Amino acid sequence: MYRFDWNQPGHPFFGTATHATEIPFVFNNVKMLESSGVTLDELTVNLAHRMQTAWITFAHTWTPATLEIPWTDYNKNDRTTIIFNRQIELAHDPDGEKRLAIIGE
Repeated sequence: MYRFDWNQPGHPFFGTATHATEIPFVFNNVKMLESSGVTLDELTVNLAHRMQTAWITFAHTWTPATLEIPWTDYNKNDRTTIIFNRQIELAHDPDGEKRLAIIGE
């Protein structure tokens, strides 16, 4: 399971995490975002590289874990989720209280 939280504060479209924004990152094609007024910093470019590596690894091995990203299988016991932002973090049941309020389990 993953959640993509990258955003560019103050940007009219990318100011908050937005559905499908991870696609240019997965294909390491964030340069195209500059035409939308996104300023690429080193952390954003690095995030794209690391995400592309994880997706390529998944295509070859059926697991997206890399040496840099300890991506584990998702299960209902700990609900481990990789959160992609300028930094990548591993979280256990992120926003669990919201999940419980919505679906009750």
